[in-house]
Amino acid sequence: MTDEHAERFTPLRPLLFTIAYEILGSATESDDVLQESYLRWAQVDLTTVRDSKAYLAQLVTRQALNTLRAQSRRREQYIGPWLPEPLLTGPDASADVVLAESVSMAMLVVLETLSPDERAVFVLREVFGFDGFRAGQEEAVDTLLSGRNLLAVMPTGAGKSLCFQVSALVKGGLTIVVSPLVALMQDQVSALKLAGVAAEAIHSGQSREDNVAVWRRAAAGELNLLYMAPERLMTERMLAAIGKLPVTLFAIDEAHCISQWGPAFRPEYEDLRRLREVFPAVPVAALTATADEVTRADIAQKLFAGDVDTQ
Repeated sequence: MTDEHAERFTPLRPLLFTIAYEILGSATESDDVLQESYLRWAQVDLTTVRDSKAYLAQLVTRQALNTLRAQSRRREQYIGPWLPEPLLTGPDASADVVLAESVSMAMLVVLETLSPDERAVFVLREVFGFDGFRAGQEEAVDTLLSGRNLLAVMPTGAGKSLCFQVSALVKGGLTIVVSPLVALMQDQVSALKLAGVAAEAIHSGQSREDNVAVWRRAAAGELNLLYMAPERLMTERMLAAIGKLPVTLFAIDEAHCISQWGPAFRPEYEDLRRLREVFPAVPVAALTATADEVTRADIAQKLFAGDVDTQ
């Protein structure tokens, strides 16, 4: 650790533990882990989402600040007397920015100690506000985090969308979500934004200017989830453009549309089978609330050529 970093780290140590204990109820006791995490954090550009831990730290920062404000707690009571100013932000930084960066640092410290499965529970609780997974959700998330394809059939209201949303935040990079209806995209994107997640959609209900702006954010690494219809995704131009981005997961919502035996068969969905050829290293999640055994088998064969875990 350089002298400059040591000067900043030493007075921050109590603050990191205070924030970590208060938000999570636990924190690492190791100075080595704390210092190593701090050095990594000091070099991370927190304006991008390509570093999943930095992105999760930003999400939890927002949640923490909102909680503090909702409880009308005094800033001095929360951060104590240890925070040096300025802190990596310049002398004119607002108190909220300084506090936000400090919380982000604490989250990175804690995230360094978590396994992917533990990180998934962390995201579920701190980002989405749930104490635990519902039946089938944890197994689905584990499948995606291990890099395997997933076919999940869950009844309406069982939280199937949360399976790929949690996985997207833990994996980092960009998740492409295929959805058949603009209204479904808008509902999910709105809910994600309320949770502080960087999500957007490209669809026919928006102006060309708005769609271009969304794409630029995706290309700049500012999004974690991008929604679009299969017709837009499966053009050669779009596939080539997406191939240049750090895509880590494809999620196909309402996957029964792929099957000729499904109640809402949509021929355009069949072309999604090409995803495994164009992106062989990227796992695909297919999710639906409506699929009998025949429909499941049809989806598994058409979309995955049988290479899929079924939940």
